Formats: sequence, structure tokens, C-alpha cells
Amino acid sequence: MAVLSLSFLKALSYTGARNLLLQEGYVEETKSEARDASCGRTFLYPYVLYDGQKRTLDCIYYMEYCRWVRDEEYLDGRMTWEAVRSEWTRTGG
Repeated sequence: MAVLSLSFLKALSYTGARNLLLQEGYVEETKSEARDASCGRTFLYPYVLYDGQKRTLDCIYYMEYCRWVRDEEYLDGRMTWEAVRSEWTRTGG
């Protein structure tokens, strides 16, 4: 178990960073979402590192800031969330 550097995670793709977190013992917790005034929604993906007694040693979040857009794959006008930007952080919002 090692606490990972955010700068190292930011240098990787999302999939690479996620796989590294899981490999290092972090647990992917339930995703949450919140309204965001700047773009629409913020999706928060927490990854938590626990010790042997299930106490939190570290928590890293992947945050996606998304806006509601028309999905071009469908002709019926369906809307979907599209990421405007994303980041790895230790503060969840």
C-alpha cells in the first residue's frame, strides 16, 4: 500500500490511473453527482485506500465537469452529459 502522488496520476490516462489505483490497493467507491453552476453537473469518482481495520488512509477523486448536450448519434433529440474538463484531486468538491 502506497499513497500515490496526484502529479503522477495526472500524467496518465484515466484508465491507466484507475488501474494503478486499484493495483495499489485503492477501492473504487460509489460515484456521486452534484449540480455545478459553471457547466451543469460534476461527477465525482472516489478511490479510497484503507488500512487493515478499514480506516481511511487516503482518498483520491476523479472529477468530471459535464454539460448537457444533444447526442448526435440519435435522431430523436436525446441529450447526454459531455465532459468539459476533468481532474484528479484529493478534495471532493
